[in-house]
Amino acid sequence: MRFAMWLTALFARLHAGWRYTGAFDAAYYLRANPDVAAAGVDPWIHFINDGILEGRRPGPLPLSPEDKALIVKSGLFDAAYYLRKNADVAAAGLDPLTHFLERGAVEGRDPGPGFRTRWYRNIYIRDENTNALLHYLRLGKAHGQLPCLPPEALSATRELIADLNGIDPAFDSDPVLRDPEMLPYICNEPSGPVWEAFRELFNTLRAAPDHILCAPWMSRGGSDKIVALIARMAVEHGLGGHFLMLLTETTEESTRAWLPPEIEVVSFASRWPALALGQRAEFIDHVVRHFRPKKVLNVNSASCWEAYRQYGPRMAANADLYAYIFCQDFDNDGYPMAFIDTHIREALPILRRLYSDNHTAIDYVCRVYGVPASLCDKFGVALTPAMASVAVQHSSTKPADVSLRVFWTGRFARQKNLPLLAAILKNCPASMRFDIWGEGPLRAFVETFAVSDSRVRLRGPYGDLGELPLSEYDAFLFTSLHEGRPNVLIEQATNGFPIVASNVGGVNEILDNRAWLIDSTDDPAPYVAALNEIAANLEHARAQALALAATIVERDTPAVFYNAISGPGDFLGGEDAT
Repeated sequence: MRFAMWLTALFARLHAGWRYTGAFDAAYYLRANPDVAAAGVDPWIHFINDGILEGRRPGPLPLSPEDKALIVKSGLFDAAYYLRKNADVAAAGLDPLTHFLERGAVEGRDPGPGFRTRWYRNIYIRDENTNALLHYLRLGKAHGQLPCLPPEALSATRELIADLNGIDPAFDSDPVLRDPEMLPYICNEPSGPVWEAFRELFNTLRAAPDHILCAPWMSRGGSDKIVALIARMAVEHGLGGHFLMLLTETTEESTRAWLPPEIEVVSFASRWPALALGQRAEFIDHVVRHFRPKKVLNVNSASCWEAYRQYGPRMAANADLYAYIFCQDFDNDGYPMAFIDTHIREALPILRRLYSDNHTAIDYVCRVYGVPASLCDKFGVALTPAMASVAVQHSSTKPADVSLRVFWTGRFARQKNLPLLAAILKNCPASMRFDIWGEGPLRAFVETFAVSDSRVRLRGPYGDLGELPLSEYDAFLFTSLHEGRPNVLIEQATNGFPIVASNVGGVNEILDNRAWLIDSTDDPAPYVAALNEIAANLEHARAQALALAATIVERDTPAVFYNAISGPGDFLGGEDAT
């Protein structure tokens, strides 16, 4: 029985392999699968036994007539040169272009004197199975990549190597210098989309910037309010010089009016939407190195964080660099994805100051990354100012059968712990009413538990928090998995609302025991108990909330914020002795 099963399996593999007999390229297979080559097994036998099931290719991908036409039109393929340099192809009587497309390119052969396949592949793509010439024609050329090491550079390099020969044995023994044609080349003649975008910026700016602010967009988040506040303070306190705001990620500019008119604003997404993240980072590097501003502050811009990571040391040689961090964030699988985890390690050494709106984030960085004492003076906490306390006049039209009117605001996203919100609503008494304000990628999930519950109204997106019908509510509910120092809590606390909130991140730096801070992020019971307690003695809860509001307004003033970022060496401050 076992022999019969083995024989059946063998015939099945052979039958599958027959389909590839004419397409199988043993040399390609070994080159594309170094594990097979290292094992020393027959490539065809490995392909039949394992490769087919593992999805390995029997040979290079077929190339289209369009590929041939593109190469011929480029003028970089020279048939006579190819046959002269590849005697085996000439001896076999093969068509040179066909051989180059099918095998020569992946074997590292040059199509002509103007393109060096191995050099281009090693410098730009590092993939032996990619046709380097096609990559250059389709992508590289537009990005300013070179087809080969320029002859004058190659000649100069060879002369330099010869002149230095014998001076240092370590230099002489470096294997990289044995093949000068494979050395990278830095072109001093800029070209490509990044340079063209920078050229346009250079020709259209009102003035060279003395200070640069980087933000992803101008919408209604807490980080946007901070960057707008800094911009206003710079103007109000007469810091001087030209301020440039770079909006780096999207075209969202709904709160651009928060910025004073003296601030020049440039949106990458509006003017150069085709630039990818790495190109935007390179663009910022160009701006800093060419304009040499005094200071650059990054407030949540992914492009600027990437520029700090890739080009930080040379940027820091041309400007003082600053950044803001807020809190951790995680993807759908629970892995860290916020800048506090992804970029701090590389960026901290080149930053002049690293600010946060909460102490928790700074403590996290110091604890997790073991920040040495020599870098501790880089940290600064600047608490977002509170607005003036506003005692909301609550509506007297609350129905007699309603014990508490609660509202929740936020982005419908994983961070806001929407499953916990759903569980809280499900377990609250029938006498409570809830309004949910917001929008976001998880709207469908919110609809599943909100639309079918008569106690809940899904109110949709909103502009500023001040536009909400606050007089209709008695309490504010806040759920979150992780936070910095959420602006929505500052605003609703100063509005005098009793608050039930997840005690995460810097939330307890805003609220105290006059609010209801809940340590759990998955158990709805303590949240429900807190709402019941507020409903049972609403006037007492309001009195506590108003007392807390007065404390916050007195503690978190604009002056305190300004002082935190305007000392010697700070972004809005003068220079210190260093």
